[in-house]
This record gives sequence, C-alpha cells and structure tokens, in this order.
Amino acid sequence: MSTPNPEVTIVVAPRERFDVAVASLDSIIEHTDLPYELVYVDGGASKDVRRQLADRCRAHGFTFIEGGAAITPNEARNLGARRTSTPWLVFADNDLLVEPGWLGPLLSCGEETGADAVTPLLFQGSTEAREIHIAGGYMEWSGEAPHRTFTDEHRHQGRRLPDDSLVLQREPCDFVEFHCCLVRRQALDAMGGLDEALRSTREHIDLSLSIAASGGTVWFEPSSWVTYHSPTKIRVADIPYYCRRWSDARTSASLAHFCAKWGVDESYATKYTTKSRRDIVFHPVVEAVRHRAGDRVANLTRRALRSSERAISNLAFSRAEARRRETAQS
Repeated sequence: MSTPNPEVTIVVAPRERFDVAVASLDSIIEHTDLPYELVYVDGGASKDVRRQLADRCRAHGFTFIEGGAAITPNEARNLGARRTSTPWLVFADNDLLVEPGWLGPLLSCGEETGADAVTPLLFQGSTEAREIHIAGGYMEWSGEAPHRTFTDEHRHQGRRLPDDSLVLQREPCDFVEFHCCLVRRQALDAMGGLDEALRSTREHIDLSLSIAASGGTVWFEPSSWVTYHSPTKIRVADIPYYCRRWSDARTSASLAHFCAKWGVDESYATKYTTKSRRDIVFHPVVEAVRHRAGDRVANLTRRALRSSERAISNLAFSRAEARRRETAQS
C-alpha cells in the first residue's frame, strides 16, 4: 500500500504482453511488506485488463498512467520515474511475479554496499519450476572503439533449485535486467534518465554500462526471489504490442544506436534476430496447417506469415518515426 515518505517507488512498465499483468500487480500488492509507492504505466492492454489494473491502482493509492500502445519500455520507465521522487526505484516488467519478502533484501543490499543498481535472483517460467533466468549478469570486453566486442552471460541460467552444488551469495556483478532491478535515483538522474533511443533491446546493458562509466557498481542479491513469467503463447489481443515490441525495425535501430554509443563493432548487431521471438505468434496457425497439410505447407505458411508481419511492423515503425520527427520539429 502506498504510504507517506517511502524510500522506494516500484515502476511497472510493459514488457511484451498483458495476459499476466493483473496477476503480476496482485503479487506485488500481496507480497510487498515495506512502505512503497507504485506507478503503473500501461502500454496497450485490452480494455478489460486496463480497467482491472486501474481499479487496483485506485484502490491502493497508486498512480496509473495510460502510456498508449506505441510506448516503448524505456519510455514507460522514464514516464513512471518522473512521477515520483523517492531515493530508490524498482523497475519491474508487467509479467513479473514476486515472492514474500522480495523488496527488503534489495534495499538492504543497495544501502549496505553503496550499489547504484541491484538485481534479485530471477527465475523464469513458472514460480514452481524454480528455474534460474539470471543470478547476476557478467560481461567480457575486448578491443577498442569503434570495434569493441563483448560477450554477456546470464549466470546459472537454466539451473534449478534446490541445487546443493550451487553457491549463491551477495556479490558485485556486471549488469541487471529490467525484469526486476533496484536503481538508485541519484544514478538515474545523473545519466539523464534511461536512453529512449533503445526501443526494444540492450536497454539493461546500457543502464549497467552507464552506471559503471560513472564509477558506480551493480550487485546481485540472492535472498530476493522473483520470477519472470515467460510466455508459452501470445493471446490474440496482445499480438500487436508483442510484434511492435520485437519488430525488426525497432531492434535494428536499437542495436545501431547501442553500437555507436558504446563503440561496439557493428558485427554485434548481426548476432541478434527477432525471428524466433515472433515465431511464437505464428506457432498455433503453423501447427494447425502442419496437422492438416504436412511439413512443407506448414513451412511455407510460416515464411509467408513472417514476411507479412515484418512488412507491416516496418511500415508502422516508419510512420511512427515520421510522427516523432514532426513532433520534435513543432
């Protein structure tokens, strides 16, 4: 519940879909036992989901913002962050499920270590699976700008708890992820907010590099448990936002900006593709065709759907960019 003078604001932003958005907010309300503010930024949820979210925010004294279906995650995070002034922010995606006592350890870690950002132990899939998504991120760099190269590692990804061979302890790491992370407001303000030129990818790496560039630190706190509820399918109502979020055009623009900003070799961008992400949208249709007409027709169907979706999303991106330029010039 929102209370006077809390130390932290939870800013919830859309990730890629809305089917677990209400359950996600309910988990925060149920399992957060410290004083906090909450700013919820919607990004194109259906009318029913939006109503449920707004009703819960109203009932608990939270701030609810309709960000619009075209809003990007970093735009939503900045919009939410500007509506509060607490010394700490938690950025949480709208498909995050938190567990009892999750917030206190993050704040304690930040205060006790002087960290500018803290990542919890983040699971993926269902809460019951206890499959690790990331237990602190690590990067290795080589070369000089503009041809720097790097690799990033989701430490212990895919391992499951309980695991007696796994030693998890509070320690520094290289990057957080926006599924859930605690960020010191002073650090966020010093970098001028999150970089909105990153429309769909590398936002978390950019935040973490910005913190490191200013002499700050990032820490991993294993006693805070949260779960990224990764999708197995995409509801029809969520397809427009999902495809816009992971469109080739948005991703290419994001990667080009990231490489130029951090002196990363352009070949880095070629390592990433959104094709596999968007295949989840087409999967039910493709499998139905496969069942009726066989593999060859199913593969042709997949290629046709990919091509059509790519053309539509690229056209939408071009129009959105034109509107942005017109707004900036006016």
